[in-house]
Amino acid sequence: MDDPSEVLVDERWSEFDLDRVYAGIGPLLAREDERFRLDYEQLQREVMDPESSAHRSWRQCDVMVVRAWIEARFEFAGESFADFGARVREALLAWPNERNVAVITSATPIALSAGVSLDLAPRRVMQMAGAQRNSAFSEMDLRPGDPRLVSFNNIPHLAEARLRTLR
Repeated sequence: MDDPSEVLVDERWSEFDLDRVYAGIGPLLAREDERFRLDYEQLQREVMDPESSAHRSWRQCDVMVVRAWIEARFEFAGESFADFGARVREALLAWPNERNVAVITSATPIALSAGVSLDLAPRRVMQMAGAQRNSAFSEMDLRPGDPRLVSFNNIPHLAEARLRTLR
């Protein structure tokens, strides 16, 4: 890529499909966990309203379904957490280390990249994803085969506190 204005799309950096995870794992988890079932049913009612806070907040049932996905507790037709992690790791390690590259993506691929450099367990990676601010940037030093996290979750461009949002 010789032209710095050139944009390449690499689907390996795409976020995981939470809707598909819910569709595949949610009903299975609801059968074995009454608390999850009640929260999940409430969430399904709330998401029908486009103004609902359900679209802007992380709920306990989100945590539960994502943990079940990470732990591979259920088989389902969607992408497994292991496959998702491998996809992002492959994209990270394919990054050209001899020049500066900007990757525009979502919280979980960024957290996975940081997790690769810090050798983090999957639950810690998801905690990092949940802690990220909207429009934050992170920096990586892409040493061949040994990426290093330089900075994480930077938001100096968000001067106003009201702009510093999660999710």
